[in-house]
Amino acid sequence: MSILVTYAVSLLIEGALNMIFSVNDVQLQGWYVNRAFAIGSVHFGYIYVAGFVLAVGLLSSLYFMLYRTRFGVSVRASLADQTSAALVGIDVKRVSTICFGIGVAVTAAGGMIYGATNSFNASTSYDLISRLLTIIVLVAWVASGAPCSRESAWSSSVTWSASSGRRSGRACRTSSCWRSCCCSAHKDCSASKL
Repeated sequence: MSILVTYAVSLLIEGALNMIFSVNDVQLQGWYVNRAFAIGSVHFGYIYVAGFVLAVGLLSSLYFMLYRTRFGVSVRASLADQTSAALVGIDVKRVSTICFGIGVAVTAAGGMIYGATNSFNASTSYDLISRLLTIIVLVAWVASGAPCSRESAWSSSVTWSASSGRRSGRACRTSSCWRSCCCSAHKDCSASKL
């Protein structure tokens, strides 16, 4: 809920600033942005190759960090249960702070590539954040055991009983049920009408 409130406040603030100061499209400039090299008859832009190499390198190093280091064990333990992790001597606040920093650094790297390949302005974030929020809401919806009928899966909506505040229909808690609901009715999914 707090992420949606934060998003709403940012929409209001950015909308007001855009009305007051106007918006200019910007694109990062560099020698590597518009240049390409050829392999046979196929041309590859330096920025796209750099983005691919950066993505592979960052994902590989994140995987290595999470599954091959003591810090990765601390991260996974903190994600599983913060209290238990603290009881065995893991500094959960330190782990959370470092993970936040890593997340910001990876996001900045992606933003650098995005800024070099696309023109952007202050309103560009609306499109990107709205897609991210849609994914977050859908994942949270499936994880919460929301009613899962074919109609509700397609429309990405959740039906709530106004009188009791309970979910209507049977709960769908498994990812296999989610996939099945998107295609056809599943034995654990509600087939009730919305």
